[in-house]
Amino acid sequence: MKKFIIGFVVFVATLICIPFSFQMLHQLNNNEKEVADTDTPSLPSVQGGESEVGEELNKGEEQIVTVFRESKNEEIDLPLETYLVGVVSGEMPALYDIEALKAQAVAARTYTIQLLESTDRIHDTVKHQVYLDNEQLKEKWKDKFDEYYAKVSQAVSETAGQVITYEGELIKPFYFSISNGFTENSEDYWSTAYPYLRSVNSEWDKTAPNYEVEMEFTLEELRNKFNNKDLTQDSFVILSKTEGQNIDEILVGDKVYSGREFREVLGLRSTDFSINFSNNKVIITTFGYGHGVGMSQYGANELAKQGKKYDDIIKYYYQNVKITEKYN
Repeated sequence: MKKFIIGFVVFVATLICIPFSFQMLHQLNNNEKEVADTDTPSLPSVQGGESEVGEELNKGEEQIVTVFRESKNEEIDLPLETYLVGVVSGEMPALYDIEALKAQAVAARTYTIQLLESTDRIHDTVKHQVYLDNEQLKEKWKDKFDEYYAKVSQAVSETAGQVITYEGELIKPFYFSISNGFTENSEDYWSTAYPYLRSVNSEWDKTAPNYEVEMEFTLEELRNKFNNKDLTQDSFVILSKTEGQNIDEILVGDKVYSGREFREVLGLRSTDFSINFSNNKVIITTFGYGHGVGMSQYGANELAKQGKKYDDIIKYYYQNVKITEKYN
């Protein structure tokens, strides 16, 4: 009789526990699905050696980017990877090869993390990186919106968490549109020399549309811009060029300008230019587009079309760097 009572109690307990067990299992499965369906992984804010990066892999909370929308005079908060879709879309043509878009995503992520670690207010313009929201992208891409958005999102998601480092530190991942056939050493445009920002051959850029562009001025306009009423056509003398074949120094009247200064005074597309005079007109022809330091976006696309992967592209334009998994 005693054995019967014990068996009966065990039987009843089993009936009660089985549904509860299934309910717990179902809840665990749902939790796993929520984690798996999370759009973007977490990103710790860390700068330093690879050991520090490795220690941060399990943080679990994604970085939030506060973006100042200049045209709307307002700030918005976005998850990092969502923000990067808008940045890659704003900074590189979506028709470019997916591997070029991936290289752009990693460069943009690296730069964004540095901004997050600084006290700078992040702008949505070329002051930092151009960010376009979905409404702007629909206007830009028209009926290609779904196709291009999916493509850029793929480039961002397939490189999620990846950043570029040199000796364990995040690099300055400068990029620009089109080179003159070579990229620049960083100190030849800015004052600081970075060992990973060295001049490299990018001759395929010469096939870019608008690689060569003419701007026309009158001599009087140049006199006004350089605040020198005595300028003549003999007043402009190119003194030296950089390793990347851009103008290093140019004499304007009795004053020496750097190529960058001359470019900025006249709003030129690049610092590689020629000057010609015809019938009181000054024709300045520029080659390439942008400051020329770091990764050429057009060049990245050309390398991708040659079969290069995004990590090959990055390591070509940024010398001796590593692609580090910042988070999973």
